Amino acid sequence: MSAKPLGRGLDALLGARTAGPPTLPAAEPGEAVRRIPRDKVVPCPLQPRKEFDEASLQELADSIRSRGIMQPLVVREREGQFELIAGERRWRAAKLAGLAEVPVLVRAVSDVEALELALIENLQRADLNPIEEAEGYANLQNRFKLTQEDISRVVGKPRATVANALRLLELDPTVKAFVSKGQLSAGHAKALLAVKDAPLQRALAERTIRQGLSVRQVEGIAAGLARGEGKGARHKKGGAKPADADIKDLQGRLRRRFTTQVSLKYSGGKGRIEIEFYSLDDLNRIADLMGVDES
Repeated sequence: MSAKPLGRGLDALLGARTAGPPTLPAAEPGEAVRRIPRDKVVPCPLQPRKEFDEASLQELADSIRSRGIMQPLVVREREGQFELIAGERRWRAAKLAGLAEVPVLVRAVSDVEALELALIENLQRADLNPIEEAEGYANLQNRFKLTQEDISRVVGKPRATVANALRLLELDPTVKAFVSKGQLSAGHAKALLAVKDAPLQRALAERTIRQGLSVRQVEGIAAGLARGEGKGARHKKGGAKPADADIKDLQGRLRRRFTTQVSLKYSGGKGRIEIEFYSLDDLNRIADLMGVDES
């Protein structure tokens, strides 16, 4: 399936976007805002947004309780109910506020249009976290067979932006959860992609959060760890001896322990350990992990 302009355009479906507060969706000829029971409205399974801040929802609920819903929800009819296309945050807040009815505009759209519109609305309002954005693109790609070029036209973003977002889905699930919760930025996440070993990636992500590392710092550490992973992969091509396999396993555990590049050389019953550090603070961190007493 190739991306095609939506028949009536975004302005017709969701209302023109302008700077400042959201505007009322534009009604088509013969169409009017309807009021329907709130419990007749259901979330759309295609909605890319999964995380809703409770404190922010409560603030909106307080506003709705005193002023009502200023912008109607956009819905489509599905099996006797009304499925949300845009406005799930307002619908959730209306529920908190105890509203029995909500204002809606009913539109007839396909599944692909519904997902496109939900994505675009959230992206224009910066409502999606990086993982939700990536999952939305993946849904368009996998469920509706759109190419990255198609998606870039649909959402109005460069193809490289779409491709980089989709790469975030390769992260370890724990790391993706950190990104979804805002504990790691998209920049941190992209840097962590250089580390392919999942436990090591998780360890570096946890260290990043714990120490407040910058994206540049994570990039440097990840590059060192990736070099070590590459060396290990080349060594294993010829088949490792049992003793070599044990050494490599220990080397991997040491890397995860110190979240830095560790090289373990062993031959003839003796060897050496090399541990990289990137600053005096990093050296002190490693010394602490080793239990070295400063006195």
